[in-house]
Amino acid sequence: MTNVLVTGATGLVGSHLCKELVDKGYKVRAFVRTNSDKTFLNTLGVEYAYGDIRFLDDVNKAMEGIDTVFHCAGQVDILKTFDTEHASINILGTKNALKCAVSNKIKKFIYVSTLGVLGILKEHYYDREDSPYIKVGHPYFDTKIDAERLVINYYNDKNLPVVILRPGLIYGEKDRNLLPNLIPYLLKSQIITYVGRGNNDIALTSIKNLVNAIILAEKNDEAIGQIYNITDDQGITLKRFVEEICHLLKLSKPIFNVSVPIATTAGKTMQTVGNFSNKDFIVNEHMIAMLNNNFSYDITKAKKELGYAPQHDFKEDIRDAVDWYLTNHQEDVKKAKLYLKKTRIKLSVGSALTVTAAIFAIVALLRKKD
Repeated sequence: MTNVLVTGATGLVGSHLCKELVDKGYKVRAFVRTNSDKTFLNTLGVEYAYGDIRFLDDVNKAMEGIDTVFHCAGQVDILKTFDTEHASINILGTKNALKCAVSNKIKKFIYVSTLGVLGILKEHYYDREDSPYIKVGHPYFDTKIDAERLVINYYNDKNLPVVILRPGLIYGEKDRNLLPNLIPYLLKSQIITYVGRGNNDIALTSIKNLVNAIILAEKNDEAIGQIYNITDDQGITLKRFVEEICHLLKLSKPIFNVSVPIATTAGKTMQTVGNFSNKDFIVNEHMIAMLNNNFSYDITKAKKELGYAPQHDFKEDIRDAVDWYLTNHQEDVKKAKLYLKKTRIKLSVGSALTVTAAIFAIVALLRKKD
């Protein structure tokens, strides 16, 4: 039986991976913080190692007696432009994990990265794994580049057997980033437009497909020292993604389009204001790029070398993700619907007052003429 450690075990990737590993007969140790919500992991019967990825002793103790490490821990917040947690967790945390992997003679170290390391401010059309890193001044994507470089260095300099997987935009049940930052705005009717026509590929990766790829990488020793792009390979556009969620929520679809030049100018302007004031704005250069640019990547290498074959259907997986969100974020849903109701009342009252004022003005004008 293979003894494995999963860092970031309570997160989206880590929790799904733990379940699949347990189902496949692995002996799973989950690295979690003492205050982590272990409700789901408790149902799996995993062993726990408590600690913080930023503390070397905690990580070293967690790796004792382990064969394979799945390093899924990371700070993921694409909405934050000014943040120090990304560096301490994504860079220092990964360095700690790599150091301990060497000292504990880990047989395989699998690192979950992101396709964002190839740059989010440019278009991507079937880019391969050997495309260059591009830093964009965003804490999440830039620190993932630094972390990847550390992993590669430990392979080259320390002979640590590593594998790097780069998923795209991950979605699925237990998602804490994508849908929680999108659905409330849809419920409030605050998203009514696309940047451009919305026909850009957004490089979706179902959590189920990603977990399958991770386990394939663990089983295949030829994957050591390699990097793999992992997506669903279905060419799902931003427009289709949003409209499918609207369909599931029984909401009206966005119907307007703002031109790319106008949106880009607005994004850069807000980015400049944010840099000057050290504040985050949802509308910024990075967000406009992610909404507009095409992100498609070549996954041929993963197919050939890992035997990766994305099998899960987008419509089924996004339905499961939305259902999970609605079940587990009922307060957020209520607040969003209440906000929309109040807004509609204000609009109705405002419209009524405007009409009334117009009628009085017309009456006054007619009396004046008489």
